[in-house]
Amino acid sequence: MQDAAACESWEDTLRRGAEKRSGGLPAPGPGDVIWQTIRREAEKDAAAEPLLSSFLYASILSHDNFERSLAFVLSNRLSDATFLSTELFEVFYSILRTKPEIAEAALADIRAVRERDPACMSYSQALLHFKGFHAIETHRIAHELWTRGRKVMACALQSRMSEVFAVDIHPAARFGKGILLDHGTGVVIGETAQLGNNVSILQNVTLGGTGKVHGDRHPKISDNVLIGASASILGNITVGKGAQVAAGSLVLKPVPPHTLVAGSPAKEIGVVAGNPALDMEQWNRKKKPPHREPTTPDFVI
Repeated sequence: MQDAAACESWEDTLRRGAEKRSGGLPAPGPGDVIWQTIRREAEKDAAAEPLLSSFLYASILSHDNFERSLAFVLSNRLSDATFLSTELFEVFYSILRTKPEIAEAALADIRAVRERDPACMSYSQALLHFKGFHAIETHRIAHELWTRGRKVMACALQSRMSEVFAVDIHPAARFGKGILLDHGTGVVIGETAQLGNNVSILQNVTLGGTGKVHGDRHPKISDNVLIGASASILGNITVGKGAQVAAGSLVLKPVPPHTLVAGSPAKEIGVVAGNPALDMEQWNRKKKPPHREPTTPDFVI
């Protein structure tokens, strides 16, 4: 698994090489670097596996930008007899082309997969095959449709995404950048949930409500949080920045920043050092928690 500093250094090296080749003209940005890397990986894979060459050409090599390739991949994954891939492609690509912040978030997400998941061998593999990534990007498009008032279409995408990827995310939920759904299967995220930047979530996680109450009723996950497999976080509570929820935990109360909680119901176990969402250490206890009165941390997304 690559760390962020190593990846940034690698990208800096590529940009410097591009500047030399272009006679000192501005080099491509990080998004361009990732897209060119995806294309090189696809070319190499097509040569190594001729049986996949048509698939790789149609999904990556025939497109001139990341947004178009992503729209093609998602539309083909989600299409069926009545949800035609050509029609989905037009909707997806229109949003990705006109909302650069969504494409930027998608690039941050695919980088998160490559850096945090040791099973991910390449950016192209994440783009083509990782359903957690596909679910996040489908949600980003559904969320944009929701905010535009196209709620019927947004909910149709939610339903289809749940059927295809086994990931159920309400289109009103708000996501930051650099989100990882590792495996993805069984993840459920409710309508008023919010995720900050650089959050890592494993399989079978629920960010849910506590009953039939309406209004703001789902968890708020701050930046750099790691949520372990089969954890449930219920209610309008905040998980503070840099906190960690151990696998199988049931969280019913706010979690302070940089704190590990575990159990059912979850209790504070220790203070978490570093960035658990990037480290992906499933058991990271550094010392006993200091004595303090319960507080609700501020949440910023």
